[in-house]
Amino acid sequence: MDRAIQVRLKYGLTIDQAVADTIDTMLAPTNTGTPQANTTPTATAAGDVDALALYDDNGKGHITRAKARAHGIPSAHRGHPAYEFMRDADGDGAVSE
Repeated sequence: MDRAIQVRLKYGLTIDQAVADTIDTMLAPTNTGTPQANTTPTATAAGDVDALALYDDNGKGHITRAKARAHGIPSAHRGHPAYEFMRDADGDGAVSE
């Protein structure tokens, strides 16, 4: 969870209510002895964020501009975790137009 927060801070991303609720749930102490489900996005061997786990709400393998905006990403530039899963029609390195 710490990695997801670090990435959001690095790229100036906001945290929507669903993510905030997940963070609260994961950080809340539990007395049940039952392990909580792992809802943390997975990381690759290189330590990159799994953008699909973060932003691909319907599991189709790509991130639309509407999905990105819903997650507080007004634009994604080359180097942003979501960029490689978005369509940059003019190839200028920015998905926002």
